Amino acid sequence: MLMRHCRSRDIQILDVGCGTGIVGEHLHANGFRRFDGTDPSLEMMQHARARSYENLLQLIPDQPLPVSDSEYDATLCVGVFTHGHLGPEGFSELIRVTKPNGLICFTVNEGVWDNEGFANAIEQHSLAGEWEVLEMIKQDYMVNEGIQAWYVAVKVLG
Repeated sequence: MLMRHCRSRDIQILDVGCGTGIVGEHLHANGFRRFDGTDPSLEMMQHARARSYENLLQLIPDQPLPVSDSEYDATLCVGVFTHGHLGPEGFSELIRVTKPNGLICFTVNEGVWDNEGFANAIEQHSLAGEWEVLEMIKQDYMVNEGIQAWYVAVKVLG
């Protein structure tokens, strides 16, 4: 999704919930060189250090992301909107750290999509003029477990 909606590889990206850095590995393999990661687990981020991140920042649950407003051209959040992690209230922080006209790409596990009101939250941010949905598709996610997820790309407005 990022590559479909982003023309330049020379953008600053934040990977929220970077874990061991698998997303960073894919970013690097596809020509992106300027990306930071944040995660609550210092142990997991130790693994991410070898995957080309410029900066790794510890995320503290229930605290704002440790970055400035409108700092990133694109923000990614893969595998975070799922069981026992973060609900749609996390969208506000993704919007806050992404530049106007910037891109946010995220996944939502199908198991929490309805129960936690993700579709409604996405629509509310659209109606509030905070973002415009560019793409929203449901497809395979955790293939071995037969689980799908919603893949969403939005452009930040304002």
